[in-house]
Amino acid sequence: MNYYGVGVKFGGTQEMLPLYLENDCWFMGFRREEKPSFYETAQKVQPGDVMIAKAYATAAQAYYYVRAIGIVTDTKKPDTIPSEYDDRAGFSVTWIKYFEKPAALLAKKFARGTFHTKTIFLEKNPDLIAKIQEMMKYDYAGEPDETESFEEGIPEVSESTE
Repeated sequence: MNYYGVGVKFGGTQEMLPLYLENDCWFMGFRREEKPSFYETAQKVQPGDVMIAKAYATAAQAYYYVRAIGIVTDTKKPDTIPSEYDDRAGFSVTWIKYFEKPAALLAKKFARGTFHTKTIFLEKNPDLIAKIQEMMKYDYAGEPDETESFEEGIPEVSESTE
């Protein structure tokens, strides 16, 4: 099982996460000819891999936000997505966690930086992978969900241009 960070805003502004959640999918905003290296990465994704829907705060990218976590169920996109995105690489994804208020992680603590603003990348940081695994655990009724505790003053989430 591999972990992939994925963007959820086209061009850093067009919010796509609701469409992804509603259609159990993820796909790129770029076409193959626009970003061939992203397509090479996308071709390595397999069923069972984990998708980390991520974003950054605008204030010097001090925070790395986890907006949702999903598991790839098929290397093909579902038929339910709008046809205008037929030419984009993507997958069927079961989104197992969605954070109404994105989970804020200190970018410095998890070595987040400019490389991690890409549309799709293979996550290799063992500390971040361990944190994602912890966040993936089922929340039992009546138990607090520690992954959704947030500090005051954390900047609002906004995606870097992909």
